[in-house]
Amino acid sequence: MDEAVARALSQLENIPALYLIGIKGALLQQILDDTPISKSVMRLNIEPCDTNYNIATIISNLPKLTSFSAEVGPAISLEDALLISEHSSLTDLYLQDFGITDEVAEVFFMNERLLELVMPNNEITGECLQIAAYNQTLTKLDISNNYKLEQQYIDEFVTNNTSLTALYIEGGIKISRSFYKALYENTTLIHLSCTTKDGKEHSAAKRIVRRCHNMERLVFYEFSGETEEEEDE
Repeated sequence: MDEAVARALSQLENIPALYLIGIKGALLQQILDDTPISKSVMRLNIEPCDTNYNIATIISNLPKLTSFSAEVGPAISLEDALLISEHSSLTDLYLQDFGITDEVAEVFFMNERLLELVMPNNEITGECLQIAAYNQTLTKLDISNNYKLEQQYIDEFVTNNTSLTALYIEGGIKISRSFYKALYENTTLIHLSCTTKDGKEHSAAKRIVRRCHNMERLVFYEFSGETEEEEDE
């Protein structure tokens, strides 16, 4: 996309959903920087070809935005996270591979307007989940492929949270005995996507169904490696 096309696009009105794939970051900001199109966009999905843009600035320029999705971008700072959380209509936030840390994630978890928060492929250890456990509005959380994720934080979160219905944790951890116990305490989860030891899917499914009576959908990803040995119950 060249600058002329970007200018023309920026002048469009009444565009509720916008998908911009393979666009330069500078043109992306030009299109959405207090322009006619920025006044109407409610759902924005972007996959720029570079990282020369600022997520917080883009989101703050879209007053009607309810859903934002982006893959691979510049690291989100604490200041950026605070600015994003000030948005009054944003309910669904999807940020994949943005170097999100626990400090940044905590800001999003304290935002009780967010209903869906998707943060795969970031730098989350799980310490931020101590805040998330007491968020009463979040219904979907995806922290898959955060390879610094620690089991104890997942267990505590699942035990204490009372709003989440869908949890995605594949890739980051392998479910263990302590996780099954946490599921027993949870009363809201109906969708779980996680990682099991290679060949343990049937055993894991039995344990989860036995402990989590509301569960409607289970998705397992195999992990070939060493994990804690468990006895079938």
